[in-house]
Amino acid sequence: MERLALLGVNPDLAAHEAGATLVSTAASRVAVYLLPTDEELMMARHTLALVWGA
Repeated sequence: MERLALLGVNPDLAAHEAGATLVSTAASRVAVYLLPTDEELMMARHTLALVWGA
């Protein structure tokens, strides 16, 4: 997240380490949230849809 400093992001490393959803400080120009995703599952579902024609 250090590379996002140009965009006004101030990371809250303690929140990130604690597994919080909001990982930017109140002084940050933009809010940064971590959202859990499962890209592999979505790719598998899209592949199945292509194979089965759904």
